[in-house]
Amino acid sequence: MKGRPTDYVLRVQIKAYIEAGKSNEWICKKTGLPLRTVQHLAMEETPRTPGKAKGKPPAIDTPHKQQLKAFVKRDKLTRRLNFQKLAEHPEVQVLLEQNKIVGR
Repeated sequence: MKGRPTDYVLRVQIKAYIEAGKSNEWICKKTGLPLRTVQHLAMEETPRTPGKAKGKPPAIDTPHKQQLKAFVKRDKLTRRLNFQKLAEHPEVQVLLEQNKIVGR
């Protein structure tokens, strides 16, 4: 069995032997697996439930995004502004100040 992943049935048997209080050496002789494999399975915990995703919330939420999109799509001039000029545009500054996004 060396070199192959331990199949499910064998893993369950090893876990049962461990819970019954058998030594790792005894389990090795019984299953024919290396000692390190048995030790690894003995240390394994049950799989954990994934935790809540962590991260920074978006700087601009949906209503504010919609206002900015409406501004950009308003006319030909605003559609062609690059990000720097868009951020410096007076109307965008007003939107950001109204929504308390300045300084983020």
